Amino acid sequence: MKKRDSNIEMLRIFAMFFIVLHHSVVHGAFHNLQQYEFNFFKQNFANFTVSNLLISGGKVSVAIFILITGYYSVNISFKIKRLIPILIQTFFYSLTGLMIGLILHQNTSIKIIIKQFFPIIFSQYWFITCYVLILLLAPFIVVLLKNLDNRMNFHLFLILAAINIVVPTLIPHGFKSVTNDFSVLLLFFITGYYLNSYKIKLDISMRTGKFLVSISAFLYILSVISIELLAVITKSTLFRYAYRFSNLDSIFVFMFSVGLFIVFKEMKLDNKYWINKVSTLMLGVYLIHDNFFLRPIIWNNIFHLYESLSKNTFVFLILIIGSAVVVFVICALVELMRQIIFKYIRDKFYLILNK
Repeated sequence: MKKRDSNIEMLRIFAMFFIVLHHSVVHGAFHNLQQYEFNFFKQNFANFTVSNLLISGGKVSVAIFILITGYYSVNISFKIKRLIPILIQTFFYSLTGLMIGLILHQNTSIKIIIKQFFPIIFSQYWFITCYVLILLLAPFIVVLLKNLDNRMNFHLFLILAAINIVVPTLIPHGFKSVTNDFSVLLLFFITGYYLNSYKIKLDISMRTGKFLVSISAFLYILSVISIELLAVITKSTLFRYAYRFSNLDSIFVFMFSVGLFIVFKEMKLDNKYWINKVSTLMLGVYLIHDNFFLRPIIWNNIFHLYESLSKNTFVFLILIIGSAVVVFVICALVELMRQIIFKYIRDKFYLILNK
């Protein structure tokens, strides 16, 4: 297997942090978003604006992880054993979360408990379910793309982009009955493949990446401010939808994620052991902090972020970003300990087998 570059591994780390930051807003500050009325929004306008900007990094980061997978699929052949560590890790944290939930007497049911034993099938981690399915389909997708000429590849990309990105951005709920997160992520996988395909010679530079990042960021910020101002003018609850264009099927998310991927891909960075090591902890960070049982404990019971929107803007920023940093670091350390313990058990098991 080709050794991955530290610049891409650094991108994984940044992406996971912004997923944690995204969740600090979605599951924390915006936990009761649909209950907030116009007057509360008007009194805390700055905090709502900041939240709508910070929230945008979540789906961008999800897209980046799939772009990376597609990018490396060109030169790496899929093997079923590649899924085993992911399945074991997901199962471990799903059951760990269940045990913590039962110990703390959280509301559970037989249905919820069963789902924790089959986290992939029941999408207890929606991204992991999509990711596993994409890995299973990857060999077939790659064969298809390799056997299509450039013209057919281009047409395929245009059709998928129109269905999954362009139309949903321009028309709310457009193609909603035929598209979902999985179909959009398939588009990102294919895009990642194109960015590294030997058949499709794309003249992509750091400047291209910076342009995509800049223009998409500007347009997203403009959309947030426009919707919020419209809410002020109409004195309505439109502010609840100000982050609409941060969804996975947004053209702004597509442009920003592809642009950021290009920027990091073109970055000159020597291979660093610590970067490559830390990047291996990122899946664990996701599985811990977004666990069904741990999620409300982290954002509401420990940090009380659902109360943060009414605070001073500086204090609000400290709470949101600070809590994300703390959660990110602690989850990474927990995953590191899990890796060490699992490696010790595995080595002991192999030692016994070889005696």
